[in-house]
Amino acid sequence: MNYTRSTRYKAIAFALTGFLCFSLADAMGKFLTREMDVFALNFWLSGISVLVLLAAGPWLGGLRATLRTRQRRWHLIRAVLTGFIPLLNFYALAHMPLVNFYTIVFTAPFFTVIFARFMLGERTHAQSWFLIALGFIGVLIALRPSPATFGWPELAVLASALLFSVRNLTVAKMGKQETMLSYGLYGYGAIVLFSAPPVLMDFHLPPTDAWPLLIAAGILVSVGLVIFSLAFRLAPAAIVAPTHYSQMIWGMVLGLAVFNDWPDFWDIAGGAVVMFCGFWLVVGERWALRRIKDPARPPGT
Repeated sequence: MNYTRSTRYKAIAFALTGFLCFSLADAMGKFLTREMDVFALNFWLSGISVLVLLAAGPWLGGLRATLRTRQRRWHLIRAVLTGFIPLLNFYALAHMPLVNFYTIVFTAPFFTVIFARFMLGERTHAQSWFLIALGFIGVLIALRPSPATFGWPELAVLASALLFSVRNLTVAKMGKQETMLSYGLYGYGAIVLFSAPPVLMDFHLPPTDAWPLLIAAGILVSVGLVIFSLAFRLAPAAIVAPTHYSQMIWGMVLGLAVFNDWPDFWDIAGGAVVMFCGFWLVVGERWALRRIKDPARPPGT
């Protein structure tokens, strides 16, 4: 399939907007952890997202086609992984600055390359291994781990990044015939089910002042998911994927504006190393695939 320049720009714009929606929802979720525990927060937020997705279902492939999927096993695996991810994320967000949170989140592309070798049999180049190692060094620079600075919140978001990378690889196993609705509905539905038991055992409605943020965050993650999915349908993943690193910028801006979290030199330096390595990991893999298809093609073209 040929991708025009305008189509690529449109895909990048969609992806950047999607990640902005996700970042805003993360900031709202971090704020809401002051009033709600992670199970209640995930239950209500994901419930709102499910309602928004169902309302938009006719434009996202339709509910009937979504339920007729032949990839139930992979959707189940993906749903289970999705169920754990936000619980880990919101626990971490409640105890650490946004910029540090995103620094660890950005280890996900490194995990993706590692696991793709075993799950999909994809070849990993020496340059990629170097960038993976350097990226993890960037995380160490930013966090300067010690018993006082690296604890359960940091381990939680690291586990989330690992699960996120495995979850993304399941999409390759399902193929492209699945509806866009399926990628959100099964996942957010799983989060509701995972969060329901502790919420229902001590059921009470969220505080009145929490509802505006809950509704806004639920709409944001749903809209973000839709336009993010559109981005991947408009252009190859190698073009869209580097936009993920825009969340580091949003993390710094929102951390400063909302939570007064000032990143220090090491936070910025380590985050920059992670962003650089992740970006070139994606771009380098794209160039390597092009060279395999066309050995005469010069690098970077």
